[in-house]
Amino acid sequence: MITSNVLGKHSLFKNNHFSQILNNNLKYYQIKLNFKLHCFSILPSHFHLIITPTKKHNISYIMRQIKYFTAKQIRNHPEYVSIINPTIKNHAPPTTDCNAVHYGRSDFHGSWNKRYKNTIWQKSFNYRILNSEKRYNNAINYVKDNWMKHNLSTKYSKHPFAHSGLQCSPLWDINIINHENQ
Repeated sequence: MITSNVLGKHSLFKNNHFSQILNNNLKYYQIKLNFKLHCFSILPSHFHLIITPTKKHNISYIMRQIKYFTAKQIRNHPEYVSIINPTIKNHAPPTTDCNAVHYGRSDFHGSWNKRYKNTIWQKSFNYRILNSEKRYNNAINYVKDNWMKHNLSTKYSKHPFAHSGLQCSPLWDINIINHENQ
């Protein structure tokens, strides 16, 4: 299970346009990078994914692609600046955490602040390996029901905020996961 947060826990994905951008990128990269997308949920300040990566593309690469292009499209969207900071007239070209400078390094001489402020994502992401049927089923339920934990409306349990159905089945096949990761 993967979790990625918006920088500063800002409720960026309350905006339906931005949620749809992330949703479209998840589905686009699922096809392009050929990973199995078991389920996902998009909440106002973060999203959760359960995926099975392939030999060719690991979790880090998949997340870098999704986050980079989502950030680029959101930052270029006309509503972005007015939502984040209504006083800003122009904004810098989009960057993401995958090409922002390393945190805390003093040898960048001020470039950290410039590049850091242009991202929509917190640095990196969190993930848990689901190596048993029980953990997989618990993660599926967590992702599907996370909107309730945050006291959000039922809109967060439906498209474009969530993906479920046959691919979000509680049936876990360890042979598929082990085969694809070898």
